[in-house]
Amino acid sequence: MAEIKMEYREIEASLAAMKDTCGSLQPQAPQPISGNELQCAEKLADIAIRLQALLTRYQAVLTQNISSAENSVEYMRQTDVQLSGTMNGHVRIQ
Repeated sequence: MAEIKMEYREIEASLAAMKDTCGSLQPQAPQPISGNELQCAEKLADIAIRLQALLTRYQAVLTQNISSAENSVEYMRQTDVQLSGTMNGHVRIQ
C-alpha cells in the first residue's frame, strides 16, 4: 500500500512565508507630477494606477489561495487523526 506523507511543518512554514511576502507588497501609485501636462507623464500616471489596482487584486487572490491551502492542510491533518484512530497507529502524524 502506498503511503502519503504530509510534512505539515514545512507546508505551514511555506504558507507563512507566502503570507509575509504578500503582506509586504505595497500597492501605491506614485503621486502625479504636478504642473506637467506632458502626455507621457499622464500615461505613466495611468499605468501606475492600473498597476496599483492589479497588485491589489493579486494580493486579494493570493490571500484567498493561502487561506484555502491552510484549510486544506488542516482538513488533511484532521483526516489523518481520524484514520490513525481506526488503523491503530499505522499513520504517523508529524
